[in-house]
Amino acid sequence: MIQTPLKPPTFALPPSPFPHLPSLSPAGTIRVTAAPSYASFRAMQSSMVSISTRVGPSTASAETPIPGVIGRLNYIYDKNLPTADPSLRSIIPKHALANFAHQTGVGAEIMAPVFRRKISYSDAIRTGIFDKVWEAFRKDEVVEDFIDNVYTPIADIHCPHISGCKAKYIQETTHKKQHFLNVQVFGFGGGKGSSISLGTGYEISTEEKCLRVYIPIKIRIQKKKPDKGKIYTKISIEEILGGFGVKAIEKKHSCGKDFSKIKTSNIIYEKYSLKERGTFKTSKWIDRGKKINYSIKLPPYIGIDIRFKTSVEVLNKIRYDYELVGQNEYIGYFPKSKSSMFCWTWKK
Repeated sequence: MIQTPLKPPTFALPPSPFPHLPSLSPAGTIRVTAAPSYASFRAMQSSMVSISTRVGPSTASAETPIPGVIGRLNYIYDKNLPTADPSLRSIIPKHALANFAHQTGVGAEIMAPVFRRKISYSDAIRTGIFDKVWEAFRKDEVVEDFIDNVYTPIADIHCPHISGCKAKYIQETTHKKQHFLNVQVFGFGGGKGSSISLGTGYEISTEEKCLRVYIPIKIRIQKKKPDKGKIYTKISIEEILGGFGVKAIEKKHSCGKDFSKIKTSNIIYEKYSLKERGTFKTSKWIDRGKKINYSIKLPPYIGIDIRFKTSVEVLNKIRYDYELVGQNEYIGYFPKSKSSMFCWTWKK
């Protein structure tokens, strides 16, 4: 578990701001084969920065599981539902089965007629596609099985990279059930995901750089061998853990776009031309329903080159406060119309 504020390089595990969720334990890594060093995870923890102020109580709902394709098939067969009924596409949508086929590789051949548009998804169900998938995967042999702890992003805080410019991300909770974000972390290769609604109760600040807010999650990684085909990887989200951490965004991202490209595109933007010295203060509210999606790459020490996805939806208005330094030009913009991410570009 990680919670700001942290004070690198020394590190301590403070109490979780979500008391009903368990803390991260060094005993959390269990691996049948050689285990990755827990020190690697601790090193990532210690790289988080301390830039937050408590402004309200931290809140979290109970977790809700998001069944993977195998779990959904289990449901169909446990309930003895007619597997050739096209209405079952409401339980296993086409995109879910397509992702499963792509991620495992094994199911791609089964889905090939649908991919090539030789047959509709409804007709594929009528001709037994669920039975074929079930038969191919129900007797999978687990050849490797381990649990590890990783981070997933839940928010970005963008700020112009100009000396003196500041940004604040504020979730000022007023009661224990006030949630600002719904976080859905999806499994991979048929593994289950998990969803939780939360409010950090913090004001997170940055100056002259962009930050990303992370929460720790516990994942189960299994290498599985089906009756036919190659070994594939299944990732299940075991638990969304308490606390959060903040780290600078170092790689190329959505800030710093060229002025002319923003003005000639369909991007919604606001321009600030500050000709006088001093600072200018402004705020931006992120409306309910706005979303941001992340693709998370497993850390190198796990040794598996796979990405899984997280989707974050705004449940209550979130406020960004900014201080812009004068005698510069700025454009603040949403890179996508429904995005909860507000970015900046600038010109001195």
